[in-house]
Amino acid sequence: MQSDNTATNLLLFAISPQSIADVFQSLDFPSISENEAQTYVSVKNYSSIFRSLYLSSYLSRQSSNEILNILTQTIFNDKIAALPTKDIKVAHKIGVLNSVNSNETIYTDCGIVYVPNRPYILCVFAKESEEKAGEHMRFISNLAYSYMIAVK
Repeated sequence: MQSDNTATNLLLFAISPQSIADVFQSLDFPSISENEAQTYVSVKNYSSIFRSLYLSSYLSRQSSNEILNILTQTIFNDKIAALPTKDIKVAHKIGVLNSVNSNETIYTDCGIVYVPNRPYILCVFAKESEEKAGEHMRFISNLAYSYMIAVK
């Protein structure tokens, strides 16, 4: 499954600005101002979406699970989903942020790693080349995974 901004653009057209602001507030996201060219989110902000989906705290359990299932079907499995075993499901979303005020690019991957009896959320942002960002994300993901399967 590939990703672009088509769904975002359709939602922004179909949903009132107040409804969007309510969602952002519920999910601990910074609000989007019409005056701002770009709104930045932190790893904490981004992880709150996955926590909300996992706990079904904003949407129904059925809707949350459907979204998480869709997020396990991405073709972008070369970052946090690049685990030593293919048996572990990872519901995640990658992103690329090109800064408006500089020539920096930030690569992101955030999601839930479904280690049996120990699922965890992992979000990594990297401000470097795409290749180096991928390497660092894989390293961090494998380190977290190794820790989670070793700790009882």
